[in-house]
Amino acid sequence: MIPLAAKFQGSVFQFEREKKYVYGVSLRFYMLFCPKVLSIDFKLRHNSMFSINSMSADPGLRLRNLVSPDAEIMTACLMGDIETVWSLFQSGKASVNDVTRDNRSPLFVRAAH
Repeated sequence: MIPLAAKFQGSVFQFEREKKYVYGVSLRFYMLFCPKVLSIDFKLRHNSMFSINSMSADPGLRLRNLVSPDAEIMTACLMGDIETVWSLFQSGKASVNDVTRDNRSPLFVRAAH
């Protein structure tokens, strides 16, 4: 049996904010032994459930760094250590676009805590 060399994950979401509806699809492609994640996101927005005239699309394609949940940036965000976070960003050792395998960014980690 050959081990899997790649993995896909995805999610579909919908929410309403200030009478605007947002629908989205997010796909993530992970490669074995590669510290990057290819993230494909597509959002569709419109003002009313029944209005087609006011629609806008927001496609996105990003290559993100894959980090472990116990990476220094994630730990610093979890603890609220702003000095370490800024130091990691300024030195290039971390990025706001870093994500864990379960698609959690440094901002998400801090906000969830």
